[in-house]
Amino acid sequence: MKIIDIGFNNLVVAEEIQLILSVDGVSIKRRIAEAKKREMLVDITKGRNRRSVILLKSGIIVLSSVNTKTLVRRILKEANEVGA
Repeated sequence: MKIIDIGFNNLVVAEEIQLILSVDGVSIKRRIAEAKKREMLVDITKGRNRRSVILLKSGIIVLSSVNTKTLVRRILKEANEVGA
């Protein structure tokens, strides 16, 4: 099991991540609004700019202030450490 820090010491199991998206675009903003209405939105930005949107397999959407590329690097680093 690979655990990834997605910002401010908030952790997620890497295998539960379905998508990591940038916050740009109307369609993702619409999905964020829908998730908020359904209480399926978790905002871990602590008031900072949203830099990535993490969609979990459960349908929960997580807003993070960590850049998408940084999250991917963390996942790959964890995969390499576990695989070594």
